[in-house]
Amino acid sequence: MDETDPARTRRLFFALWPDAATREHLTQALREIVPAQARATHSDDLHLTLIFLGSLDASTQHCAEQAAALVPALVSAEPFTLTLDKLGYWQRPRILWLGAAHCPDVLLDLVSKLGQALQPCKIKRDERPYQPHLTFARKVQTAAALPALSEPIEWPVSSFVLAESQPISDGARYRVLTTWPLPAAR
Repeated sequence: MDETDPARTRRLFFALWPDAATREHLTQALREIVPAQARATHSDDLHLTLIFLGSLDASTQHCAEQAAALVPALVSAEPFTLTLDKLGYWQRPRILWLGAAHCPDVLLDLVSKLGQALQPCKIKRDERPYQPHLTFARKVQTAAALPALSEPIEWPVSSFVLAESQPISDGARYRVLTTWPLPAAR
């Protein structure tokens, strides 16, 4: 299907996307932690999902983009720093992740307001509590003893994005479609 086909769907999600300096810091810090048998997330694909949208047609994607455009005016979110300092492993999906021991209220407010703005779009959402994390390795057989992160990673957050998951032979790659600045970042 071509890009203009209204029946075409795209697998989409809202996320925080690191700037180049943060991406480089993440890549260097996480390189030492990924087990040999695992598949590391490509450095260009590192992100922190806010809301997974699933496969959307063009009309629903447009609704989601309109909803997201309203969010900066609704949130008390201004640019903030997210401290990533907690390593974790989820056994069932076999992933290693990096998160925040303390999730800033401003991040939770951003996710909440984005979810509220999306309600008219009728997008089925995950009902589990939000767990902010950055997946950095997949196909991890075991993580019995996670190494310590050498130092916390400070991520300056000034915007959020709509991204598309594009399948490839051994997983997916991600592409940013649209970016919205947080209020004070304009």
